[in-house]
Amino acid sequence: APWGSDRMLIYDPESDTLTGVDVSSWGTGDVKFSDACSIGNHVYLCPHSVGNLLRFDTVLGSFTGFDVRKYTGGVTESMFSGMCAVRGVIYLAAKAAPCILAFNTESELFHAIELSFCGTGTIEHFGGICALDGCVYLVGCMETSMLVLHHLDPWSDEAVAEDMQVEMHSKRKQASLELGISLNYILHRFVDDALQPGEDADTMSFSALAPRFAYGASGKGHGQICPRDGRPNCSIVDALRVRESCCKATHFLSWCWGYPLHTLVS
Repeated sequence: APWGSDRMLIYDPESDTLTGVDVSSWGTGDVKFSDACSIGNHVYLCPHSVGNLLRFDTVLGSFTGFDVRKYTGGVTESMFSGMCAVRGVIYLAAKAAPCILAFNTESELFHAIELSFCGTGTIEHFGGICALDGCVYLVGCMETSMLVLHHLDPWSDEAVAEDMQVEMHSKRKQASLELGISLNYILHRFVDDALQPGEDADTMSFSALAPRFAYGASGKGHGQICPRDGRPNCSIVDALRVRESCCKATHFLSWCWGYPLHTLVS
C-alpha cells in the first residue's frame, strides 16, 4: 500500500519482479493509504488522507474509487488506520473518522457503524484491525482493551437490506451488459471447451456450434439465473464469468459466425 509513495507496489514471486502502479491522480499528501487487502481479483487500498477507498482490478490493471468523505465527519487526515475482509465485506478501522466503515464488495455500498453502536464508550480511534472466524478485532490506539465485533451484519436492518438488494440488482444487470469473453479464454480454452470428440476446429463454425454451446438446452447459461432479469437461463458471458473467463469488455472483435474456429483463434 502506497503510504507516502505515488505508486502501489506489486511483487511477483514467480518472476521475482517489482512493478509500480501510479496512484498520484487519486490524491496527494504525506500519507495516502494505510493498508491493503484483497478479495478475488481485486486489491483494495485503505484511505488515510485520500477521499476514496480504491479498488485495483488485477485483470484490467485499472483503479476504481469509492468516495468515503460523507462518512468521515469532515476529517480529511488519518481517516482510517487499517482494513480487513470478512465474507465479502471490507471493514475500515476508524482512526480519526467517527465510525467504522463497512463496504459490501458485491453491492458496492457503504454502511457506517457508529462507535456508540459497538459499545466502545470512549474508544474513538483504532490502530489495528484483523478478522478471524467471522469476527472483526480492533485494537485501540490509546486503550488497553480490544474491541471484538461478533457475527456482525451491517445490512441486517430491513430497510437497508431492501435498498441494498435493489442496488445490487441494478449493478449486476449493468455489469452483465458490459461483459466480454476474455482473450485468454479464446486463445487457450475455447476450442477444447467447445468441441466434442471427433470434431475439428478447422471445419467447425460458430454457426454450427452456437445452438449447443451458446444457447439452447445444452448452452453454457441454460438453467443459470440471469442477472439482468432474475429469470432462468443466462447469456454465455454470464455463464463463463463464474469461471473467470469474462470481464468488462474493452475491445470489439469483428468476425463472421461462418468462420471455422481455427481461423478465430489463430
